[in-house]
Amino acid sequence: MNGSVNPTVYFDQDCRFCTNAVKTFKRCLLLTNVNLAPAQSNSKIYEKMLANDSWVVTDKQGNPHYKYEAFTVMCKSSPLVSWLVPFLSLPAMNTIGDRIYHYISSRRTSSCKNGGCA
Repeated sequence: MNGSVNPTVYFDQDCRFCTNAVKTFKRCLLLTNVNLAPAQSNSKIYEKMLANDSWVVTDKQGNPHYKYEAFTVMCKSSPLVSWLVPFLSLPAMNTIGDRIYHYISSRRTSSCKNGGCA
């Protein structure tokens, strides 16, 4: 890819929590140049979502990112918190962030429509 593509956040459209979370991130972080799309709209992305048990955020080059790292990619596009990315990307923060992501994702089933979360 040519680097001019806006980042895209792919989420599980069958999960109300997931849908609401990405919309809230987009609004609160002022992510005007970030696209939102259901992972189910792209079979390759959907497979990656299921394989990694994670949302998928593609960066400007089209590279996929998962779990906490995906969150930091979103933050890079935010005029409010992009300055925090060097701190958020520290190894200790990645470890903590992935643990928090796992904690939340493992409990999101109760917020999902018909229990159909990945």
